Amino acid sequence: MNLMLRTLGLFLMFHAVAVCGCEPAAPPAPPAAEKPTDRPPPAGAPASQRAPLKLTDWVLHPYVAAGEENTAPLRIVSGAPNVTEMICALGGRESLVGRTRYCEYPPGIDSVPSIGALVDVNVEALLALKPDAIIIPGESRAQVEALGPLGFELKSVPDTTLEDLFRAIRRVGEVLGRRRSSKQLCERIAAELEAVDRRFAGSPSRRVLIVIGTLADPPAPPFVAGPKSFYDDLLRRAGHTNAAPPTNKEFAALSLEYILSSNPDVIIELDAEGRARPRGDEDARAAWARLGALAAVENRRVHVLTGRRNLLLGPRIAFVYADLCRAINGERVADAD
Repeated sequence: MNLMLRTLGLFLMFHAVAVCGCEPAAPPAPPAAEKPTDRPPPAGAPASQRAPLKLTDWVLHPYVAAGEENTAPLRIVSGAPNVTEMICALGGRESLVGRTRYCEYPPGIDSVPSIGALVDVNVEALLALKPDAIIIPGESRAQVEALGPLGFELKSVPDTTLEDLFRAIRRVGEVLGRRRSSKQLCERIAAELEAVDRRFAGSPSRRVLIVIGTLADPPAPPFVAGPKSFYDDLLRRAGHTNAAPPTNKEFAALSLEYILSSNPDVIIELDAEGRARPRGDEDARAAWARLGALAAVENRRVHVLTGRRNLLLGPRIAFVYADLCRAINGERVADAD
């Protein structure tokens, strides 16, 4: 299968959104707690003078507040990778009895039985799991119609904006009986986002196009992050502008003509599996050079970020935010899971 199409397919499954045509505020975070001690660098300071970030992978290192360690275990089925990560980040790994085939993190999660995917759920497998609750992303009518008649309790979590992440974590905490844990985890994630803010304070503002997947060869309209997506929230939070046109969509196909005429300062591709660009940014620049004259190509500001975490609105969002900021500012970005 074409790798670009596979990445796009994975993204659509993660977010349950539809491909739509594209026509020619960062939400406030919860109060921060235990802020990291790094100080903001002078405006425009080079990368070598900026303090290193210390971020926590909450999926691998769950946060459970004192007194909530021994909550009664439930039987929960996760309907999306970001939901699985939220459950694990709140110490609910033992409650997870089912997942979708796309839930591949944290390591070892493949030992949890798969129900297929919410668009083609294995009903027999789901019934055998006898879950107390199924947590699904968004408000998909198709998912409700497919799962509702089975008699299971459905819990949906919002998954559109950055603020939705905090709402979703708190909702998962309610299901797990860990309300205080979820509130405090939100505070810690908010503190990490603020640490990233300080790390890149004073960086030049740029117009950035975020591409889900990679540009096809020959070039075809790419799927991009629109103004209603959490990527837009992250860009605006960092002082940048989304180069996608004004629209009420989260994600949409964008015409090549629009890209050439709008001429973004930076282009960032999100390659989930990391195989489309063997030579990384060099391959990405060569692909976009075939489209035509672009400032991002000329100024070597076409970058590719690998790893599925970059497609998820989940508890590892500070890593996503930091990698976007590094790429926009021309710093090296390591491959991610």
